[in-house]
Amino acid sequence: MKNFKITPINSFIFFNKNLVWHENFYRFVKIIIMKKSGGILALLGLGAYAFYKYTKMSPDEKEKVQGKLEKLQKNVKENLDYYTKDLKEGVSGKLEQAKEELKNLKKEAKNSKDELVSEAKEQLN
Repeated sequence: MKNFKITPINSFIFFNKNLVWHENFYRFVKIIIMKKSGGILALLGLGAYAFYKYTKMSPDEKEKVQGKLEKLQKNVKENLDYYTKDLKEGVSGKLEQAKEELKNLKKEAKNSKDELVSEAKEQLN
């Protein structure tokens, strides 16, 4: 906790008299992440906390959370589809450009070869 700096947000978390348990938990996670060690432990802790809170929810709250997760999943799928399509189009376009450039280089090489052969024949004659 040596490197922990007090900022207005941190001071609110540390010095507010009406803290609830989850705010203390977030403070704990923030300290672990700031130390740059135990990041996995922090993620596991967050997962455990989320599971704990979910098990304590009423059925209505659980339905709301499930609805939000389904909406998030749908948005992620749509964005993933969009970005993969965009990526495929970009790669296809670059591949076509590379093929065209290769064709041009082959033509240039053949033309320069033909020119060199004709120049060599002229010099021999």
